[in-house]
Amino acid sequence: MRFCGLRHVAAALLAAAATADDDASEWKVERIADAPALPQEIPEPFRKLLDPAGLRLLGKDAKPLCELWRCKDLPLLPKSPPSTDVRQSRLAPGLLVGAMRTFGATSDYRDQPIAAGVYGLRYFRQPVDGNHLGTADSRDFLVVTSFESDLDPKLIEKQDDLVALSVPVSPTDHALVLYVAEPPVEPAKDGAPRFFRRGERKEWAVELVLTGPAAGGNEPEQVRLGLVLVGHVAG
Repeated sequence: MRFCGLRHVAAALLAAAATADDDASEWKVERIADAPALPQEIPEPFRKLLDPAGLRLLGKDAKPLCELWRCKDLPLLPKSPPSTDVRQSRLAPGLLVGAMRTFGATSDYRDQPIAAGVYGLRYFRQPVDGNHLGTADSRDFLVVTSFESDLDPKLIEKQDDLVALSVPVSPTDHALVLYVAEPPVEPAKDGAPRFFRRGERKEWAVELVLTGPAAGGNEPEQVRLGLVLVGHVAG
């Protein structure tokens, strides 16, 4: 079992939906109005960790493409000096970040289909093994996991164990992954849902704000990230 190679990693949901359009005006992100409902497919140990006030991405026909729920209280790592290849240094590899529901016609970066269903989302750092050069700006990803296999929300420390939680919902032995990009410099006003384009790339991301105490601290802190949901890196 192995992780994605040079052309087989990076991050994006809805690769098939990415077109030559230059903006995200035909997509819309909104708060889920029927909160606090969570999908019944999410196991109870995970449900109690999730904020039911999720986000919904609507497609060009105003139909839902996916829904996202974040964990309410994440254990964050202490602040560390910035790195060129790891932007999310506050998140431990294998950490449960949230859950996702897809509605079909979606795929990951390699155009592997992500079937309609409900999945876990765990933070993952792309390995430094010579097979992933040039696939993304950083090593930050979320792995899409199967709740048929992902039964305990605890930290998954071993890379192979984490990949194994994704393979049951992947059509190959490669994990399904979503790229974690840097968000805009300024937070969204009043915490409003935001869907943004990544510079000149044909990639669009939703801004997620994660919260939790850092190791040794009691006060909650925030971590902002951009989860690429439309588009992919070519090649």
